[in-house]
Formats: sequence, structure tokens, C-alpha cells
Amino acid sequence: MKHKLIVLITPLLLLGIASCSKDEAQKYQAFSDDQQRAIMEQYYNLHKSNQSNLSLYSYKKTDIYNPTYDVFGEMTPTISNYETPTLKQSPTGLFFEDTLTNEVGVYSGYLISRKNQKMYIGNKQNAGSVDDRELSLSYWFRDFDDNEHAGQKQLIKRNSEKDNDLEVIYEDTKLPTGVEDSNVSHYFSNAINTTYENIFVRNLVQPVATSTRQVSAYMKSEAEIVETYKEVTQDDAIQNPKKPGVENVLAVSKRTEGETIFKQIENIGWVCTEFKEKITYELPFDYDLNILDNPRVIREINTEISFTYSATVQPYTGEAYVYKGRDEDAVNNTPSLYKYGDTNPVAIGQDITAEYKHFREDYSGYAYLFKTITLEVNEAYSFARIVDIGTDPNYEVIGFNELTHNANDTIVSAGIEGHNLIKTNNSSDTNYEFIILVPSIGSISLIAYLSA
Repeated sequence: MKHKLIVLITPLLLLGIASCSKDEAQKYQAFSDDQQRAIMEQYYNLHKSNQSNLSLYSYKKTDIYNPTYDVFGEMTPTISNYETPTLKQSPTGLFFEDTLTNEVGVYSGYLISRKNQKMYIGNKQNAGSVDDRELSLSYWFRDFDDNEHAGQKQLIKRNSEKDNDLEVIYEDTKLPTGVEDSNVSHYFSNAINTTYENIFVRNLVQPVATSTRQVSAYMKSEAEIVETYKEVTQDDAIQNPKKPGVENVLAVSKRTEGETIFKQIENIGWVCTEFKEKITYELPFDYDLNILDNPRVIREINTEISFTYSATVQPYTGEAYVYKGRDEDAVNNTPSLYKYGDTNPVAIGQDITAEYKHFREDYSGYAYLFKTITLEVNEAYSFARIVDIGTDPNYEVIGFNELTHNANDTIVSAGIEGHNLIKTNNSSDTNYEFIILVPSIGSISLIAYLSA
């Protein structure tokens, strides 16, 4: 029955994409099928060659999953950290929404990329968790600190990170690259196609027509070309909650629709200005296997990209960039969590010194956070700072002896003689949050809280 469903539904869906916008296309000059591939390849190449005139790139991708019709959670999305997928799936039965944005600005002597990911997992009405993370990657020039590079500027790279409501963490690095003063303004625009193109989240790939994908292109005017593609496939099937059994599985269709717009801009040439793609995973049948007038959407993924151009390199008018050297003491005091007998860290602490001083203005020193740490039953753990891991490493500098606040008395000594270790006394694996305080004067403190 599963195969029968797919055989029945595929012609219907393909008919739907084949009947699209012929009237609209006929208003303009449409390319023939024989011409289309070669002609559009030229415009994609022209787009890439003219990227030195790019002033702003904007990318947005939203991924929304609704568990209402996926009762057994067979299509739950993989949770990703930016472009790095993990093996973790979104919990069954919960609404999921993930939004990734990326903006890149190319200015005279500056290149700035900001990437933000905001993820929500919950019941959509009144409860859930939000993870909001922002990364920035910036390049700019400053004077060298020596007299040997007269007439040159030094390239600086800045990485910054912000998690939820925490303060921004900056890390500036002086690069060995030196550039003549006269070449600074065009440095990034001249290298946007090579050295710095990897900072873009790219989806601009020329589509190829297949047995399931329809690609069409036409000239909307002498200075604008539109290319569209549509595709429907059936690769998945999920269980039917009303009628169990292989013969009653529900075929899931994947519908993809995309549009790319190319324009000829005066003094620049042909470039892509806009790209849109929408992917939906739909159930065309109800639980009694009746065809629905409006398919039930389980998941929807939308991608939008825009390109803005300028014939000249634009000046940077934002907040001034001032070199910020690393606080070496903060780095050297950064603690990591270790499992007894293993020298590979389980987790690394996050510097929250600025946040901690908001509610303890008299505090002098550093504070580090370990968020949502799972302590396994019958396993022993300890903490050690970077300065403690040297030629004679000590992985148990911070343990039960430093514990000043215990999470409902669920943290106990591991009981291994001669060792400064902790463990959980719960009967199952338990999540904790730890704060480690390294004061300027006084002893290190370990604070433990139960984590949701």
C-alpha cells in the first residue's frame, strides 16, 4: 500500500508543478530548454565575477517543525549548532523553530560578519526553552606597534561571542598581514571572491532540471532575469496513528520551490540580487487515506538571500573598532571539567565575570560558568584550570574541598582516598550548573545548582 500511495500521488503533485505560471512566463521572453542551461550558467559566472562590488550580503533561514501530524516523532529535526549538525534530535512531541541569520558588510578597510542563531523548543503556547547565540567575525586595519612598517597598516581579526543574556566575549588577534596605506580601502572588496568568501552562508547554486525538478528562466526586462525551479519527491513515510501497519503508512511529500533574480546594475554588470527557497514536508492524505484539499504541513524551511551592491567601496560608519588584547589571567584561570582517570576535558568553563559583577559589585577576580552538565551515576569528577595543567598536571585542584554551595546536598565526595573528587548521590544521571569563582584574594569556590 505504501508503494501504491506513492505511485498514486506522484503524478498528481508533478501535474501541480508542471502547470505553474505559464501565462506569467509568456508575458516575457522565455528561454528555450536547449538554451536555458548554458545561458544561465553565464549569468551565475557573471554574478561571481562582479562580487567585488558587493556592499551587503543578508541571509536568513527558518526551520519550523510542527509535531501535530507527526505523532510518533519520526521527522523531528536534527538540532544543529550553526552549520555543525549533532546527533541530537529535537524531543518528540515538541514544537521546534530555528532561525539562522548572517549579515556581511564590506566597507573601506572593514569586513564585518554577524551570525545569529535563535532556537526554540517547547509547546508553542506557554512553555519552552530559547537558545539565542550570536557570533561575529570582523577584520579591520590599525597602525603597527613598531616603526618598521612605515606606510603600512596591520590586519586585525576579531571573534566575538554572545550567549543569551550574557556579556559579549571579545578576542582580538594581530595578524602578520601588512598592507600599504593606499591599498587598505579596497583590500576586502578585491578579495571577497577568494580569501574571504568562506564567511558567507551560500545557497546560490545553479539548479539542474531532472525528472522531478522543473527549471525555467525568462527575461523579465532587458535588465532583469528570473529563474525558478520546482520539485516534488516522495522519499519518506510515517506511521498512521489511526491505522497501524505497513500497509497504512502515510507518504510524506517534499515540495521545493525556488526563485533567483539577476539584474544588470549600471557601472557594475550582471549580478544576483535576490534568492528565495521554500521547502515543505507535507501529508497529502488524512489518516483514512483520503486526499486532502490542503496538505498538512509537518515541516517548513525558508531561505532568503539578498545582495546589495555599490560601484564604489562604502565607508564604515559604525562603532569604532579599538584593539582589545586578551586578558591572559582570565584565559589562564579558565577551568575545565574532567572525569576521574581521563585527561580529556568534559566541558570548558565560560567566562561570566562581567555578569557576576553586576550583582556583586564588590567582587574582584574571575567567574566561570558550566551550563547543563550531566554527572553520570558512579562517576567521579573534578575541575582544573589551564595553569594547573602543565608539566606536572593536577586535574583535581577544584573538587569537593572547594564546594561552598551544594545543589540540594546532591553533590558528595567521590570517597576515593587521597583524591579531591565529586559525584552525584542521585540514583540516575543528573544535570547541574556550576560556577567557579577565582578571586583576586582568597580561595577558589565551587558553586553547584540543579539544572532543569
